[in-house]
Amino acid sequence: MNTLHDSLLIKEGYLASTSIGYGLTSLKKAGIQSKGEYYQAFFLLSIGLERMMKLIIIQNHRGKNNYTFPDNKTMRSYSHNLLELFNSVVEFTTDKKLLKNVEISMKLLKFLSEFAMSDRYYNIDYLTGRRMTEDPLIQWANIQDELLNRYVSTIKKRKKKNDCLKEILNENSYVIVYSEKNKLVKDAKELIEETDKAQLVQGYAVYYLLQIIRVLATIIEDIEYEYNLYPCLRELFEHYNYDYSKAEIINKKKWTIS
Repeated sequence: MNTLHDSLLIKEGYLASTSIGYGLTSLKKAGIQSKGEYYQAFFLLSIGLERMMKLIIIQNHRGKNNYTFPDNKTMRSYSHNLLELFNSVVEFTTDKKLLKNVEISMKLLKFLSEFAMSDRYYNIDYLTGRRMTEDPLIQWANIQDELLNRYVSTIKKRKKKNDCLKEILNENSYVIVYSEKNKLVKDAKELIEETDKAQLVQGYAVYYLLQIIRVLATIIEDIEYEYNLYPCLRELFEHYNYDYSKAEIINKKKWTIS
């Protein structure tokens, strides 16, 4: 037993789990008036998921190699590509049921992977004339539109419920704010509608991201049980695997454990 190694492994588990929790919490808060929450969510989720998957690789290596750790060169070879990391760790499971109905989830993971590898400095890169990718908030707005189209009936009901309030505010208010697509919004009614849409759509985004997190939490649990590993990290991620209903996930505001 190496006490220092055990301690550092547990610390890394806390870092990954907490980053994911705060990332999901920020994503649920994000919207036209809270754009900083988008960036917080993208940073923390990409960091947390990368570290969680690298912990799975470490635990799998330890299980197969007499509890020894992989060397640094091996771990660095995985870089920040979340899709490649995911494809690597799912090879550790034979339970193919874990990978059902993850099409939208994989699209979100691809977005976070691109953010981690090239889009983190988009604003500064654009302002300083560096090579261009697409604005990550515009990319995310396009994902929101896809979710909106999928769940349009639910969102229409919410819009109708607030129509009276919107009309009153629209007659007595003036706003200036930029949308996620850099469109200038001056209409209070449109602002409220965009805020309502984000609150609901973000809940669905959390739901689909959670499908990926649950796959990873199950894989790390299975590996640790199979090889009787200590320290075990599964307890740090088990709250993501609770038996929440879809409605509970969509409406849940806080994913951190105090």
